[in-house]
Amino acid sequence: MQEALLAQVPNYCLPIRAAGCRLCSDMDHGRLIRVRKQNGDSGAGAYIVALPDSGKAIALIKNKVAAHGDTVEDLGRVSDALLIAMKLQPGSFTRA
Repeated sequence: MQEALLAQVPNYCLPIRAAGCRLCSDMDHGRLIRVRKQNGDSGAGAYIVALPDSGKAIALIKNKVAAHGDTVEDLGRVSDALLIAMKLQPGSFTRA
Protein backbone atom coordinates (compact mmCIF):
# COMPACT_ATOMS: atom_id res chain seq x y z
CA MET A 1 0.00 0.00 0.00
CA GLN A 2 2.78 2.44 0.93
CA GLU A 3 4.61 1.80 -2.37
CA ALA A 4 1.40 2.58 -4.28
CA LEU A 5 1.14 5.91 -2.46
CA LEU A 6 4.81 6.73 -3.11
CA ALA A 7 4.33 6.04 -6.83
CA GLN A 8 1.80 8.88 -7.00
CA VAL A 9 4.10 11.47 -5.43
CA PRO A 10 6.74 13.22 -7.60
CA ASN A 11 10.32 12.27 -6.68
CA TYR A 12 11.22 15.83 -5.66
CA CYS A 13 8.61 15.64 -2.89
CA LEU A 14 9.89 12.39 -1.39
CA PRO A 15 12.57 11.95 1.23
CA ILE A 16 15.95 11.15 -0.28
CA ARG A 17 15.87 7.45 0.61
CA ALA A 18 12.35 7.02 -0.82
CA ALA A 19 13.31 8.80 -4.03
CA GLY A 20 15.87 6.09 -4.77
CA CYS A 21 18.90 8.31 -4.37
CA ARG A 22 22.20 6.59 -5.11
CA LEU A 23 24.26 8.65 -2.69
CA CYS A 24 25.98 6.70 0.04
CA SER A 25 23.88 6.43 3.16
CA ASP A 26 26.65 8.02 5.22
CA MET A 27 27.02 11.02 2.89
CA ASP A 28 24.75 13.84 3.95
CA HIS A 29 26.64 16.68 2.33
CA GLY A 30 29.45 17.61 -0.03
CA ARG A 31 32.01 20.42 -0.20
CA LEU A 32 32.47 23.62 -2.20
CA ILE A 33 36.13 23.92 -3.22
CA ARG A 34 37.74 27.01 -4.77
CA VAL A 35 40.84 26.98 -6.96
CA ARG A 36 42.72 30.25 -7.34
CA LYS A 37 45.45 30.53 -9.94
CA GLN A 38 48.87 31.69 -8.86
CA ASN A 39 49.75 35.38 -9.19
CA GLY A 40 46.07 36.37 -9.13
CA ASP A 41 45.30 35.24 -12.69
CA SER A 42 41.65 35.41 -13.65
CA GLY A 43 41.30 31.64 -14.05
CA ALA A 44 39.80 30.97 -10.61
CA GLY A 45 36.99 28.48 -10.30
CA ALA A 46 34.83 26.66 -7.79
CA TYR A 47 33.83 23.00 -7.72
CA ILE A 48 31.04 21.08 -6.02
CA VAL A 49 32.54 17.85 -4.72
CA ALA A 50 30.45 14.87 -3.60
CA LEU A 51 32.65 14.05 -0.62
CA PRO A 52 31.82 15.06 2.96
CA ASP A 53 35.46 15.20 4.12
CA SER A 54 37.15 18.54 3.45
CA GLY A 55 40.66 17.09 3.16
CA LYS A 56 39.61 14.40 0.68
CA ALA A 57 37.67 16.91 -1.42
CA ILE A 58 40.66 19.26 -1.56
CA ALA A 59 42.98 16.38 -2.49
CA LEU A 60 40.64 15.28 -5.29
CA ILE A 61 40.55 18.76 -6.82
CA LYS A 62 44.33 19.21 -6.41
CA ASN A 63 44.91 15.92 -8.25
CA LYS A 64 42.34 16.38 -11.02
CA VAL A 65 42.01 20.12 -11.67
CA ALA A 66 44.54 22.40 -9.99
CA ALA A 67 47.91 23.22 -11.51
CA HIS A 68 51.11 23.35 -9.51
CA GLY A 69 51.13 26.51 -7.42
CA ASP A 70 47.36 27.04 -7.42
CA THR A 71 45.65 27.73 -4.11
CA VAL A 72 42.95 25.18 -3.31
CA GLU A 73 40.64 25.91 -0.38
CA ASP A 74 37.46 24.59 1.14
CA LEU A 75 34.65 27.16 1.22
CA GLY A 76 32.19 25.02 3.17
CA ARG A 77 29.45 22.45 2.95
CA VAL A 78 26.90 21.94 0.23
CA SER A 79 23.65 20.12 0.87
CA ASP A 80 22.76 16.62 -0.21
CA ALA A 81 19.85 18.17 -2.11
CA LEU A 82 22.36 20.05 -4.28
CA LEU A 83 24.37 16.87 -4.89
CA ILE A 84 21.17 15.11 -5.97
CA ALA A 85 20.10 18.01 -8.19
CA MET A 86 23.53 18.00 -9.85
CA LYS A 87 23.35 14.18 -10.16
CA LEU A 88 26.74 13.76 -8.48
CA GLN A 89 27.80 10.33 -7.32
CA PRO A 90 30.15 9.90 -4.33
CA GLY A 91 33.66 10.97 -5.27
CA SER A 92 32.62 12.96 -8.33
CA PHE A 93 32.65 16.72 -8.86
CA THR A 94 31.48 19.45 -11.20
CA ARG A 95 32.38 23.06 -11.83
CA ALA A 96 30.09 25.42 -9.96
